[in-house]
Amino acid sequence: MREKISVYVDELFSDAALTIRNAEVQQEILQHTLDRYDDLIAAGKTPEAAYRLAIMGIGDINEILG
Repeated sequence: MREKISVYVDELFSDAALTIRNAEVQQEILQHTLDRYDDLIAAGKTPEAAYRLAIMGIGDINEILG
């Protein structure tokens, strides 16, 4: 599921300009999402439920990329 999260975040940024700032934002979002996933697993969620909840926490990146 961690790889699935990485692929999901990559897809979110597929149309973003290739800038250092966007790369940093992408990496930060990925790390926060993976941390959230790990926390949910540790709390007893199934991998599927943890994935869905972690992904939902990302929100709309268009606001960030502006």
